[in-house]
Amino acid sequence: MVLGANPLLKIEGSVKNGKIKIYKTIIKPIVTYAAETWSMLKSDEHRIAAWERKILRRIYGPKYENEEWKIRTNKELYDLYGEPHIIGTIKSMRLRWAGHVERSEEGSLLQKIWRGKPGGRRCVGRPRRKWMENVEEDMRELGVRGWRRRTQERREWAKIVKQALAL
Repeated sequence: MVLGANPLLKIEGSVKNGKIKIYKTIIKPIVTYAAETWSMLKSDEHRIAAWERKILRRIYGPKYENEEWKIRTNKELYDLYGEPHIIGTIKSMRLRWAGHVERSEEGSLLQKIWRGKPGGRRCVGRPRRKWMENVEEDMRELGVRGWRRRTQERREWAKIVKQALAL
């Protein structure tokens, strides 16, 4: 028997890399399509995060330690993955869209919809969560004050959007 690197490990590593590329380029964009307009509850965020961890567990598989197989922890999965969580990506997309809408021209259709107040009666029961409430909550988490004014400075706003990836 010749000592050296196992060629099967190289194949296994390239298969994992291929699966990660497929996840990043095809699956994740499909799941997050138009996510900047979603109004999400905490329960929705938990479901999406659990879905992402399930996918990553399938890709990376269990680890073999002390002659037994163990399931990888969430921290191990994200350390192996090396990319921001899907929730951070969604929040970043939402803030980028909020900046775009805030910077749009005053008479545009986008501004009319953004500032508009629909008339009529509200439904019975608890009001639904508004998209703007999500944006304001993200700003509180980031510790940003006066965010509407800051959207006018594109470079500064881009830094804030990048910080949201870590949420």
